[in-house]
Amino acid sequence: MAKYYEEHNADGGDSLRFLAVADKPLSVFTDENGTAGDFPVAELEVLPPGELTTFDKHLYDLDIDLPATSASAIGGRMATQGYDEDEIRKAMDKQTNTPQMFYSEPAEVVGLYADPSMRHTVGTLGGLAVNQFGKVRADSNLSKYSSRIVRRGIDAGLVEANPLNTGAASNFNTDLSPVTEEFNVESSTRPTIIPPEFISEISRPRVDHARKTVHGMLRPKTSTEQFGPFQPDPKLPGMEGY
Repeated sequence: MAKYYEEHNADGGDSLRFLAVADKPLSVFTDENGTAGDFPVAELEVLPPGELTTFDKHLYDLDIDLPATSASAIGGRMATQGYDEDEIRKAMDKQTNTPQMFYSEPAEVVGLYADPSMRHTVGTLGGLAVNQFGKVRADSNLSKYSSRIVRRGIDAGLVEANPLNTGAASNFNTDLSPVTEEFNVESSTRPTIIPPEFISEISRPRVDHARKTVHGMLRPKTSTEQFGPFQPDPKLPGMEGY
């Protein structure tokens, strides 16, 4: 049975990574640093919700097709559009010194990867994120595999489409390939993971709650006592195989 972990961004960023690790490694090796194993994994990286500044396009004579939310966002978009450094600096200074309004951004998925053998854990990873942050926004870049998952999540009310990809369409090609991560283990004969200090194992009750969250949203309602008068639900596909 897979084990689940969470890891705050090791570089000091805001993102949180949920990680599912297979119970057995593909290989075990020993070197001068000790014994380690190469484990199949699935991971979901999420930016937590935040309060962002608004951007009034009427204040700027810029060819920006989407709302920028900070001085750095304005600078980045202007740089890609060929503005010179003085224009970029002036616009960034103006945004920094302009009284701001704020709005809430939902948690956003910024990375989703899974070894083919770990696709069954992706739903649980999503449940962990939803239970912690509420509805999450999908990434704008989706493979055909991620697109299917996101569409199911949108239909179930678990996921919000990204404004840059409102139809959750697949917009790049990728093949299923191994996704592994190296962890120290107790020994070559007992390859139990020794988690590094910057990740912590998620408790079994919390994992079970995540599964129930996903299953409860994806499966038809069956209890009239719990859910009221019976009305047929759409046959949403489950997460099997993902």
